[in-house]
Amino acid sequence: MTTAYSYDSVGNLLTQATSGTSDIAFGYSYNKNGYITGEVRTENGQTTENTYAYDALGQLTSFLQSTGYGEQYAYDKAGNMTGKVISGMDGESIALSMSYNKGNQLTAMANGMA
Repeated sequence: MTTAYSYDSVGNLLTQATSGTSDIAFGYSYNKNGYITGEVRTENGQTTENTYAYDALGQLTSFLQSTGYGEQYAYDKAGNMTGKVISGMDGESIALSMSYNKGNQLTAMANGMA
C-alpha cells in the first residue's frame, strides 16, 4: 500500500491518494483564509463530495455532502454554537438548540424535528 500527498504553495493539503488493496483518493479546496471549502473522496470509482461554508469569524456554518446529508450551525456573539440542524438523506431533519450562561458555559440543549 502506498500513499502520495500533494500541497499548494502555502502548505495546504491538495490531494491524498492511496493505492493497494483499495484505491482511495481525496482532493481538497480552501478559501482565502485557509479554511477547507471542498473535499472530494473517490474510493473504487465511487465519488462523494463535501462542501463547507464559514461566517466572517471563521466559524463553520454548513457542511453538505453530495449524498444529501448536511448540517447547519448558528452561533451567538460570543461564538457559542446556539443551533444545529442535521438533515438526513431521507429528508428528515433534527434541530438542536443550545443555551449558555454569562460565563459561556452550556446550560441546556434541546432537540426535536425541524
